[in-house]
Amino acid sequence: MINFIGTARRDTEALLYFHYSKGRLNFCKFVTSKDGLEFNGESKYVITLNNRQREERNYDWKSLRITKQDDRYLATYKTKTSGLKIAFSKDLVRFEVGNSIKSIKETACIVPDYTHKGDYQMYFGEKNIKLAYSKDLQSWTAGKEVLLVSRKDHFDDGDLEVGNAFTFDEYILLTYYSKKRNANGQKYSVGACLFDKNDPSTLLWRSDEPIWEQEEELNKEKLQPLGTLILHNKAMLYWQVGEGSVYAVSCPIPGLNYKLKDKTYSTIVKKHHKNPIISPRSSTTWDSRAAFNSAAIYEDGKVHFLY
Repeated sequence: MINFIGTARRDTEALLYFHYSKGRLNFCKFVTSKDGLEFNGESKYVITLNNRQREERNYDWKSLRITKQDDRYLATYKTKTSGLKIAFSKDLVRFEVGNSIKSIKETACIVPDYTHKGDYQMYFGEKNIKLAYSKDLQSWTAGKEVLLVSRKDHFDDGDLEVGNAFTFDEYILLTYYSKKRNANGQKYSVGACLFDKNDPSTLLWRSDEPIWEQEEELNKEKLQPLGTLILHNKAMLYWQVGEGSVYAVSCPIPGLNYKLKDKTYSTIVKKHHKNPIISPRSSTTWDSRAAFNSAAIYEDGKVHFLY
């Protein structure tokens, strides 16, 4: 069985990591995509060396977050036995694993291409979100200040898990996952926020609406976030669905207009309160089961749908 681990960006390509077993052996590979949606490009085996320069054989990685710092990539991930770990790579193929990060147990993401007062910065958390810092990327000090908490009566009123971090000229963009229990299990929404590059603990802006939320048809599926990439000037969100499928969705890069006068953010497209406007019909056979995305044309004062 294939188990997807996470994503990474290499220049203008998206990489999707997965592991699988063959007999008693475990293997890890990635496959590439030019557009971030069709992963039919280069496929390579991943080699991971421990601190004794011996190849690791267990790829039970979870919560993989990969960023770039100067000329190398930094991966943080969790395992069943070792908690949070960090690994280093020049090419996203060969990784060298550092020590376990003893002070932090939760999902974490290092801010790419960035230091503050000589320290590397890392956002972490699975209930609320905090900040950690390090001089050498090996020994980390976890801050006590809570930077993001759930908001009552908002889309993000559940537990918050760190997503991915991105650096822009004036701010750091951080995505995060809000997890809420419902009758069908766990429901995800994705939020975004901006932190000041002059002080990575200072919140500049936080989305009032989710940049994505779990759709109704996915409510009965087991969902696992695989990460967010910025590719071709848009944000790409990836999920494992069930036992071996990947779901991807794109959206505008959040927060780009946060400096507007009203300092608010709204999604470009909002769902209509009378949805669905086209549904399956039990009275017919050809469209009695599902109605898929339609094409729409406006002409002569009417909207015509081809579905």
